Amino acid sequence: MKKLLCIAIAACGIYSAGAQVSKVPKSPVPKIPKSAIAVKPTVVGSRTTGNYPNVIMRVIVWVEDAGEKGYAVKFQSSIPIETVEIQMSDPKQAMNTLTLGGDQMTGYFYMDAPVYKGSNTYLLRFYAPGHPKGMWTSMIQRKAS
Repeated sequence: MKKLLCIAIAACGIYSAGAQVSKVPKSPVPKIPKSAIAVKPTVVGSRTTGNYPNVIMRVIVWVEDAGEKGYAVKFQSSIPIETVEIQMSDPKQAMNTLTLGGDQMTGYFYMDAPVYKGSNTYLLRFYAPGHPKGMWTSMIQRKAS
């Protein structure tokens, strides 16, 4: 009886020791892609400024991943755009102006270009030819604040 009890205790000890050893997976553990960790910038607001109620302007703004170049902010307007002012805040930086051709209705810029890099919030103002005040405004945020 003592031998049977010793064998049972030894068997339970071996079983519990084997349960505590972590198993090594046969295949390597997959790495989490960088895009899953980084938060993609989003357009949080896009509206008319109301400066010219008799002119109908609509601008669609979206953000795309451009690979090694970072994120590209692309826009398309219903009427020609002459100028786009890009004001960066958080931290506050100097305003940049993107000048387009007189009949151009689309455009883009890279958020990670040296002149635009480092900000969390981007305010875009769109100007039509012959109109000195902005007609459309959009705001893009890299992360929620």
